[in-house]
Amino acid sequence: PPRIASTLPLEDEYPSFMARTHRYAILALTLAVLILANEKYSVPYGPDSFRRNSIIGLYSAAIVFIIYAALFLRDGLFQRPHVVIWRFIQGLALVYLMFLTYFCFMNVEDARKFFKVWDETLGEELPEKDYASDCWDWEVFVGSLDYYLGAHFIGWFIKMLLIRDWKLCMFMSIFFETMELTFKTWLENFSECWWDSLILDFAGCNALGIYLGYRLCKLFDMKKYRWVIKKDKNAHACGNLEKVAGQFKPVSWLNYNWLLFSSTKRFVAVLWYVIIVNGVDLSNFFLKYVLYLPGNHDILLFRVLLWAAMSAAATREFYEYLSNDQVKTPGASIWLAHLMLGIEWFMVAKFSKGFYTRPLPDYIVNIWFSVGILILVTIGILAKRDIERYMAKKNNWQKSKTD
Repeated sequence: PPRIASTLPLEDEYPSFMARTHRYAILALTLAVLILANEKYSVPYGPDSFRRNSIIGLYSAAIVFIIYAALFLRDGLFQRPHVVIWRFIQGLALVYLMFLTYFCFMNVEDARKFFKVWDETLGEELPEKDYASDCWDWEVFVGSLDYYLGAHFIGWFIKMLLIRDWKLCMFMSIFFETMELTFKTWLENFSECWWDSLILDFAGCNALGIYLGYRLCKLFDMKKYRWVIKKDKNAHACGNLEKVAGQFKPVSWLNYNWLLFSSTKRFVAVLWYVIIVNGVDLSNFFLKYVLYLPGNHDILLFRVLLWAAMSAAATREFYEYLSNDQVKTPGASIWLAHLMLGIEWFMVAKFSKGFYTRPLPDYIVNIWFSVGILILVTIGILAKRDIERYMAKKNNWQKSKTD
């Protein structure tokens, strides 16, 4: 399908040393590193040789695949800081997808034991932190000021840079707080005092992250970028340094206008996007609960960072698919993100059998029933308007043909 890409040749888009692929140098370096790693870390014989050699072998296989992906995968829509970095991220996502595929065939006990390979402290049941034991207790307030506040701020700052629509971000912030209210029956981690949800989260960290992200979007939108420096044989080395610095700024900045109520297709697509984004956030909490992973563990941090990078590419492709009539099929990042999330939620469903037995409160069921009715009514109104537009357009075409 047609894609937006830079019309600049590589030698003008990147500094000279970044424009070359260095494939054979990387080939030699990769082979040398594998040989040295084998000599240094592999265990020839011993009671623990199979486990240690298996870990090193799996790491090495993943690294080789990611290097291949960074060199040879197809370029996406993003070019800065370098197309190789975005290929590297897609390769990393493919490795994560293969890990999920392997992982989903385990039972929950084996899945928990599997993490002990990396960290022997994992695999043991963890107490869930309750944020709503006594909403007027000072110690409860102090206990609420944990790393999740920083995660809220950084998360919504990044989401604003990805979505580039503060109204949609605020709606999604409300949506996620509603999801926390919905699932607090199952996850004690979601039980929060009213001031935690409304003031610290929604009106505090979430809103501040969205606002600062919005200001940065406006800054990018106002500025005229001229970072491509034409090649000059007599230029000083600082020219290349200026190019390198320019790689960490966007080539151009596209403001997103999601036009939620412009058509039925657009409304359903944006609603699906909101569901997917919240599904990514929620699966983090459900997976850590059933797999006994601490919320601040490096494994979950790696997942969050990978999803953030993948979401940047997938959101750009999704918006292009919605807004560009010449793009007929979704991009690779969209496909990959859907499969990753689908397997994550399959794992949640498989591993959580017997966990979530308490029924949701009636008022929660009624709220979501009302939301469902509202969505169906909105789709009906938009579909009626789309049909009227189509008929009017068809009549005008027939009238012009007759004339």
